Amino acid sequence: MEITVNNKPIKVQSNLKLSEYLSAHSLSNARGTAVAVNDCVIAKSEWQRLVLQENDQVLIIRATQGG
Repeated sequence: MEITVNNKPIKVQSNLKLSEYLSAHSLSNARGTAVAVNDCVIAKSEWQRLVLQENDQVLIIRATQGG
């Protein structure tokens, strides 16, 4: 199936949980990471339960420090 992550179309397996996608990209334990699916912010406590669907729009934002 295909989803869009940060405006890039990506093919992923069906029934993929958000936590599995993030873990595969070393983002599941990253501090300062926020995720929205279809313009809805997903609480970190829900990442394990949310199953991605065909055509989902995923936005991943990582906070950085700077000066």
